[in-house]
Amino acid sequence: MLRHKLDQFQEEDFGLFRLSFESGRQSPKNAAKWLLISVLTQSFMFFLLSLAPINHTRMFVFKQVCVSIVFLFTAVLILLSIIYSIPHLYKKQEHIQYKILSLGLSNNIIVIPFFIGLFILIQENNIPDFIYFLLGLLLGLLGLGLYYIIVRKTTEAISNGYFSGPSIANHDGAVKKDKEINSKLPGLIFGGTGLLLILGSSPPFVDTVDGESVFLAILFISVYFFGIHVITMNLIAIYCKERFRSFNFTEEGHLYPWNSGDRLKNKQKCISK
Repeated sequence: MLRHKLDQFQEEDFGLFRLSFESGRQSPKNAAKWLLISVLTQSFMFFLLSLAPINHTRMFVFKQVCVSIVFLFTAVLILLSIIYSIPHLYKKQEHIQYKILSLGLSNNIIVIPFFIGLFILIQENNIPDFIYFLLGLLLGLLGLGLYYIIVRKTTEAISNGYFSGPSIANHDGAVKKDKEINSKLPGLIFGGTGLLLILGSSPPFVDTVDGESVFLAILFISVYFFGIHVITMNLIAIYCKERFRSFNFTEEGHLYPWNSGDRLKNKQKCISK
């Protein structure tokens, strides 16, 4: 859905997304440093996930399955992060490096917080199995709803020229539009979390509601929702790197100039021939 919407825009429409590459903050060299940092952060987040206790027998088995899957996913990402922090590799495949960095970020702020929040709720509030799965489903649907809202608002902003370049003349308009999107996040986060907690803590489903566990659940679920916004912006940057050569760097570390190549146009030309 996102790629289809972005195909209708031209290179200049994504000018604001290029600023982080122009400044060098997202150069392959800096990305390599962040990959090494992500090795530590992902290890720490997985450690927190493994600490989330589950006393219920059937849910303990489900937790072990989830943790095992996340462990394999995290282990692969950590290995790839180390590999693509090597200059010889990332200089030739920087788009892959950027994808791995985005996947690591997704693991840190979406995947692991999602499961930690759910595990805390079921452990402390004694939620039955079917309510637990319902909470997970609702949380996933709310995340998809937030993703849809962000995509729609962002594509509208791009269409209106708020992200156009190559200058930063439209920066204020883009920031205003981004604030408009972000202004909906607190309401959605706390409203969605509140709905989950109401369902999970309503008699006769629970015996007690622990205030500390509720706070921790809200914290991790909030990180999950905020992560969806961050990763959506990252997906647009990945799209730009794949489509436009001007969002990539030479092996010497210099950013390619504007209008250096558009893979979509080149593909269309080949098809027309």
